[in-house]
Amino acid sequence: MVDHSPVHHDAVAATCTEDGNDEYWTCSVCHKYFSDAACAYEITADDVVDPATGHSWDYNNPVWGENPVEDLYGDYQTTLTLTCSDCDETRVINVTSTGIVSEEYANCTEGGYKEAHFEKTVDGHEYSTTIRWDETDPDPAAHLAALEYHPAIAVTCDEDGSSEYWYCGFCDKYFDDEAGTHEIEEDSWIIRTTGHTMIHHDETAPTLSTGSAPHAASTSPMQPARTRSLITTAC
Repeated sequence: MVDHSPVHHDAVAATCTEDGNDEYWTCSVCHKYFSDAACAYEITADDVVDPATGHSWDYNNPVWGENPVEDLYGDYQTTLTLTCSDCDETRVINVTSTGIVSEEYANCTEGGYKEAHFEKTVDGHEYSTTIRWDETDPDPAAHLAALEYHPAIAVTCDEDGSSEYWYCGFCDKYFDDEAGTHEIEEDSWIIRTTGHTMIHHDETAPTLSTGSAPHAASTSPMQPARTRSLITTAC
């Protein structure tokens, strides 16, 4: 009987994606597998295999994409990325937006942006987030475009008037120039009425001269005129 000629094989740890194996020996003569160096305990090739462990995804720390992209159907797509705790390999999952995507344009006080909500269930774990992107700075030009003109109103004896002014609904401010650069206080444009301006008039009524006949020519002096006062308003 021919003696075995053992060949040693080191143990190899299994990884997430590749099988490993236990320590074992083979015989270079009969090509059989053994669990010991003396080749006394025969095993099969399958007995030494340690199956791949599979990934251990870190479900507690998902990473969402930052800039969703519009697809052909008008929806927005982003990504949800999970990382394996053992090998750092990543798993990227596409996610479609849910609901209506809102879009705000920049004005004089606030920047613009797009915003959408995303939800996804992965291996029984539920994830959701709201992503805001395409953010812009406030736009001074929007302030100028939003200015609402209020013309001057003449003051009367009974009602207040006002000087002209401009109002911006975005920043809720008032200005006395059309460029919106000189801010003023609310109601500072009001011109208060002063009421009626009374004017005094003396009315003079002439009297007839004394004579013998009403229609006769008179050479005597006229009697003093009688006067009375009238008061009128300037308006």
